[in-house]
Amino acid sequence: MLHVLNNDVLLCVVDHLEATSHSLIPLSSTCRLLRDVCRPLIFRHLTRRLANEVSDSESFCPSTVSCLIQSLIIVDCCVQQEEGLKALFSQQGELLEDGSVRVSEVPFLCDHLDGPELMHALRRMPALRHSTLASSKGGILHGVRWRALKAVLSLPQLTEISLSGLLFSPLLPDYLRTDDLVCPHLQHIKTFRYEVPSFRVSSWGTRERYPFHSEEEMLCRVLERLRHSVEMLALSSEPAPIQKMAQWRWPKLPKLRELKLAGERWAEPLTPVVSLFATMPHLRKLVLELTLVRGQLSRAPPLWPRGYSGAFPWPNLTHLSLSHPHPEDELFANLPSALRSLSLCCHPHKWQKLFLDGSGAVHHRYKYVVLDSSKMLVILSRCQTPQLTHLELEYNADEGENDLLRYLAASFPLLTSLQVHRYRAINNPQAQAIITGARTIDDVNFQAVDDFGRSLSELMHLRTLSRACRALDTRGKTPIRLLLATLHRAAGVLSRAMSDAVRQICLWRPRGIDGYEWLVFHVVCGELVTGLEVRCEEDLEPTQR
Repeated sequence: MLHVLNNDVLLCVVDHLEATSHSLIPLSSTCRLLRDVCRPLIFRHLTRRLANEVSDSESFCPSTVSCLIQSLIIVDCCVQQEEGLKALFSQQGELLEDGSVRVSEVPFLCDHLDGPELMHALRRMPALRHSTLASSKGGILHGVRWRALKAVLSLPQLTEISLSGLLFSPLLPDYLRTDDLVCPHLQHIKTFRYEVPSFRVSSWGTRERYPFHSEEEMLCRVLERLRHSVEMLALSSEPAPIQKMAQWRWPKLPKLRELKLAGERWAEPLTPVVSLFATMPHLRKLVLELTLVRGQLSRAPPLWPRGYSGAFPWPNLTHLSLSHPHPEDELFANLPSALRSLSLCCHPHKWQKLFLDGSGAVHHRYKYVVLDSSKMLVILSRCQTPQLTHLELEYNADEGENDLLRYLAASFPLLTSLQVHRYRAINNPQAQAIITGARTIDDVNFQAVDDFGRSLSELMHLRTLSRACRALDTRGKTPIRLLLATLHRAAGVLSRAMSDAVRQICLWRPRGIDGYEWLVFHVVCGELVTGLEVRCEEDLEPTQR
């Protein structure tokens, strides 16, 4: 019967099975036909963890399947990863005139990602399109040599390359010649991501020593080549050449469509962002997840300050994510009406403060500037974006919260997804407590939950509501089973209060010592005539609607 199906139909069936079962190996073992169909799908994604240098390209990836690899993730498990921080913090090395530190290549450069056999294995992957070099640990000072980066960037079949957690050429050996520093042609690269943790926000004095000079220099060289072809760019803000990027001539043809910057908000240059990135007129998605640091900026400056004259530089913008929004930012009054997604949150989220401050090893100096709901209403009332379908907000609840929620329902009627991070100041009697810190389920103010849902009941297209609630100084430990029962009941109350279109309600809950996670409740047809139920993976008793 399988021979009756053409290959396209058979591939659709196999794709569906892979998505639902997450493994095609049992299916591929049934017959030769299915093995031939499944083989390209089984081997299209490869993840390898390297604790040592690759000694044999065949053992890294057999030649029988290397032609099938489309996506490759290499995870660096080098034992030297954590030594970089120790070396920098102990001030080992020679202090130079510019205040930087000259240190040895070890432990800042990883030898495991620089071997000839590894490069030979990569060249034997003609179908390779996406390559990621990642660290197995977070918050390290350990990186990839320029020689290895140059070899990977030069692979003509690659369209996307990512560095996650590993530094981009943090040191340049003295023996390198001028010709060795020349950047290759990169017209084939369409997506480039360089995302590393912020080393400038800790209390360990790293602001004066990071980023590395060679990291900034080589990243700038690569980006200058990439600007002619890259369509998606994600960068850590600290080593990014912000000033030079603003001065470059970006292609007139639609090239760069997405720009993401994450890390510390720069103090220099002072040029408003709306002018700084005006040379990128074809942006469709702009993500600025920028942090504020105590002792530096008191608050994020507006992207479009009062008095600035000029046209909106990104007329095709459909997605905007902005951390620490400013109530007086003129940008909001000039957003295109076709904007579909808007995020106005703190970065990191304020609920992360408890875990970042309590890590013990690193004491961060983040500022958590969260607006009151009244100020958030001022911002949103300036946004003439009726086509908005996704909205994320983070605010401190005050007496204007109900006005804010009702405004959302009236002004953004096409919303299909809404995410709210809500905080209640313990000394603010106007903002009702909802669920955080409850000792018994009877202590929960479910009327406040109901009021919240009814304020949004006019959102007739809303499919997903995600809601995180925390009191600012509540650290009580509610038993997990009681908390789950409370969240289950809260989801039921919300489902009854909101539009029948809602199909998912996501509520925030603790996840061990790692932080918080979304607990997803699905609103489904009930077995009884009374209506619908909310269910989750850790379901107790369904709550009737």
